[in-house]
Amino acid sequence: MLLTMDKINFGQWLQSEREKRDLSQSDLARITGLHRQIINKTENGVSMPAVETYLALAKAFGISPVL
Repeated sequence: MLLTMDKINFGQWLQSEREKRDLSQSDLARITGLHRQIINKTENGVSMPAVETYLALAKAFGISPVL
C-alpha cells in the first residue's frame, strides 16, 4: 500500500487515522517517539515517512506495516 500511495494521500490517511483515535499530533508524537514536526509534515504532504517512521506509526495504530 505504501508503494502505491503518494505523499498527499498518505498524509490524508494518517490524519484520518489519528483523528479516529482522538489523538492530537503531539499525542501521536509522544506515543511513537517521533517529533511532532514529522507527523505534521507527513500529514500535510510535505514528505513521506522514513521506514522507521512508518513502522512506528503502524505500531502506534496497532496495524500491520505490511498490507
